[in-house]
Amino acid sequence: MALINKNYLKLLMFSIFTIIFMFVFMVLSNKGFYQFDLDKKEFNDISTLAQNGDEAAMRRLMNYYYINEKDKKKTIDFIKKYKDISTKYKRGLYAFSIMCNLPEIVISLATELANEENYSTQYDLADFYKYGIFVEKDLKKAEYWSKISECNKKGINIKECETDKEVK
Repeated sequence: MALINKNYLKLLMFSIFTIIFMFVFMVLSNKGFYQFDLDKKEFNDISTLAQNGDEAAMRRLMNYYYINEKDKKKTIDFIKKYKDISTKYKRGLYAFSIMCNLPEIVISLATELANEENYSTQYDLADFYKYGIFVEKDLKKAEYWSKISECNKKGINIKECETDKEVK
């Protein structure tokens, strides 16, 4: 029995050292694990593609602003500029904003998506108001968005859903 435990311990130690080695190697070989190096021409090309609605270019540019320049204002300006491209892209910006802790953008996008009858965002918005995440706690708004999400989940038209429409 003790032999098995020692073997598991050796395997665990080997795995941990392998993971550490791989991480250090990747960081050193990439000059920074999460960098997006863009020269001026590539930056201009990506900016042009983003302005023409290319979602991949938009994601690359947004990551460049946030990761390389660590500039929240440019990232927020970027999100505001491109958020109306598509609902799919808007959901991506919403997730990115949560991950990067950009509260004003999270609530703005969550409200827009919730009003577009996105069930999961309606549910998120109810939780944000219920627990005071990104906004001040507001149980009336939490209840409103909770009812809306339940109606949406059941397939009931939001206009027919019994809620206090003044709360929004």
